[in-house]
Amino acid sequence: MTASTETDTTALLSQFAGDPRAAQLAQLMTALNGGDRATDNADIKRQYKKTLERFKSIVKDFKRENRRLREVNNGLLAHSELLAGAVGACPECWGEDRACEFCEGDGGPGAFFPENESFEEFVKPVLRMVRENMSRKRQKQNTETTMTSTTQPPAEYEEQKP
Repeated sequence: MTASTETDTTALLSQFAGDPRAAQLAQLMTALNGGDRATDNADIKRQYKKTLERFKSIVKDFKRENRRLREVNNGLLAHSELLAGAVGACPECWGEDRACEFCEGDGGPGAFFPENESFEEFVKPVLRMVRENMSRKRQKQNTETTMTSTTQPPAEYEEQKP
């Protein structure tokens, strides 16, 4: 290994300081480039196989995590599409993308007629709860108004000011 190659390799690997896999890779690269004359070929092959197996394991883990994240993403996209249908929004961008081929950015909630099934499932329960809450508030206000008016004397009994 030339001094320039060794410096380049060291500089590159220093970016991964603290990562034990990078240290192993550095040792392997040094050995493969003849930097460690005391290391025999069998040792190099063992190190190479060990490092290769670790990298394969890491790649396998990344692939598994990637699959899991794709499944999560697909579920979220499906849910977003259902909610968009419930509120009459564009299922592609919810009206936030002027370049959208479906709505050209004009597909926010209420832009389209809601899909009945999604509306029944997602929106109606919320409307029912809001309506009930408003009704309770009105009843409470009416009760407070009634209590206030019955606890105060009528206007004709108020003292006359001279």
